[in-house]
Amino acid sequence: RETGRFFLNAEFDGRVAVTRARGLRDRPGGPPIVLESEDADGQLVELFSRIGETPDLRPFTRCLECNVPLEEADAASVEGKVPSYIAERFDRFHRCPSCGRIYWEGSHYDAMAEEVERLRRLLG
Repeated sequence: RETGRFFLNAEFDGRVAVTRARGLRDRPGGPPIVLESEDADGQLVELFSRIGETPDLRPFTRCLECNVPLEEADAASVEGKVPSYIAERFDRFHRCPSCGRIYWEGSHYDAMAEEVERLRRLLG
């Protein structure tokens, strides 16, 4: 079953499973962290409180597709790989060395940065 495989993989890899399913609390093997909160903010606070760590938030440093650390790239190196109006408007880019995906500080960047700061305050 998928649930059993999930827990076995977590245990084998030395990871802790995190779930909201209360029925899985007493399962054999490594016990999961069962979160009680229903909202995402509450779950984050609960999780980091339970593991006793502060999150190491380093936003905009990894590829959203493959989680590989991003490398800096200049406008010339991304020419032809991004729309021309993007290449003309921005001079700072990041590229994933694994999948080639290109990132830049577009219109969504400020909102994402504000959300990261909100999470820092929440978890701080």
